[in-house]
Amino acid sequence: MAYLLDTHVLIWLLSSPNQLSHKAQYIIQNPSNRLYYSPLSFSEMAIKVGNGKLTMADNWQMIYAKLLADKDIQVIHQSWQDSMILQSLPFHHKDPFDRMLISLAMQHKLTFISRDEHCAKYDLPVIW
Repeated sequence: MAYLLDTHVLIWLLSSPNQLSHKAQYIIQNPSNRLYYSPLSFSEMAIKVGNGKLTMADNWQMIYAKLLADKDIQVIHQSWQDSMILQSLPFHHKDPFDRMLISLAMQHKLTFISRDEHCAKYDLPVIW
């Protein structure tokens, strides 16, 4: 199976994994599963660090990039096809980053790991 990790899942995985659900922990720890993250999550974190809603080390981007590589979590980039899906998504959720991640997961047929209940309203598998 292949999974896309939501931004909060990345943060918790790398800083406080005990906040992840048992199901999410099991999936993430299973080496036969392919795990992905999007650079969109780094942008979301950067905005939250910039406006004071999230506290991170000064060089958090490099720390996270190394930890993700060490855990063999692969990067997946957004394409123009993802934006076509994004444009047609119903507005169950107003957060633009979540909407972009959802469209990315839909385009690449990935299961989305997220605690956000709004994400489950879309036509994609969501695990928490």
